[in-house]
Amino acid sequence: MKRIITLWNKLELKKRLFLTTSILITFLTTIITTMVFLILPNLYYSACGYEPMNRVKFFDILPMIIMLIIVFSIISSFLFMRLITKPLVDIIDKEHLQTVRKKEFMAAISHDLKTPITIISGQLEGMIYNVGKYKDRNFYLKKCYEDIQELKLLINRTIEISKRDLLTDGLVKTDVDINTLLEEVISKHKFLYNSKNISMKLKINNNKKIFANKEDMQTVLNNLVSNAILYSPQNGEIIITLSEVKKKVSETVIRFSIENTGVSLSKEDLVKIFDPLYRVESSRNRNTGGTGLGLYFVNQILKNHGFFYKMFSRENSTVFIVDFKPYKI
Repeated sequence: MKRIITLWNKLELKKRLFLTTSILITFLTTIITTMVFLILPNLYYSACGYEPMNRVKFFDILPMIIMLIIVFSIISSFLFMRLITKPLVDIIDKEHLQTVRKKEFMAAISHDLKTPITIISGQLEGMIYNVGKYKDRNFYLKKCYEDIQELKLLINRTIEISKRDLLTDGLVKTDVDINTLLEEVISKHKFLYNSKNISMKLKINNNKKIFANKEDMQTVLNNLVSNAILYSPQNGEIIITLSEVKKKVSETVIRFSIENTGVSLSKEDLVKIFDPLYRVESSRNRNTGGTGLGLYFVNQILKNHGFFYKMFSRENSTVFIVDFKPYKI
């Protein structure tokens, strides 16, 4: 009995619900079929003064009864699973996934907030008691200020997640002119890539709009362009393309590609790159490496929109690809 219970608990929720539904429907079908083919006819014959159905007649129709029970149970279970059970399980899975994502994010944020708080607390305590190197208050007040700015940035990012509610589906989608939006984003970053003498190459071969939330797409493009600039070396090159691509015979997507030369990511980095607060550079210094939340935002937004995306490295470059769905009138 314990082994059966253990095996039952190991089954996925969908399989358990399907088996439970099948058993219940089979039981109900057996009762209904027995009543229709045996009990009700006998009651009818008795009420009319005829002899009840004898055993021979019952066993003659027994194979037909069993066949009807099996067929009806299978069809009923399948329909019940498709129309009622599956949508409910999908809702449960979705809620569970959202809860897990929120817990992971809050755990990562809490862990990362401890570091600057501990540093600030230690520096202030050292200055209060005028201990050793902390006698140089001007220097360590400046350090405290820098750490507080780091805290402020993390808190603002956390508030941004709460406001935008990236982990739910409350998105207002409409037709978005991705060409214009991309050009605007690149224009905003002109000072940054010029200051590093980076060559920015933009190739647009697209005449369609996409179906998405405009603010979310702006966030995605801002993060991807700023990351490409941030991690490109001096005198590097960034190649951005936006074009219509046939994925299937009947499916066309608008593919966005951004490639920055001069830097490659390891397999370990590519696996962890979308984790909250993960930063690629070994120093993990936010002055040059950001908060580690940018690509986490990108990941969540693109998942919520159902857009395919991929990040990979070549020998001397890193590429990020997004397939946007075109707007259909």
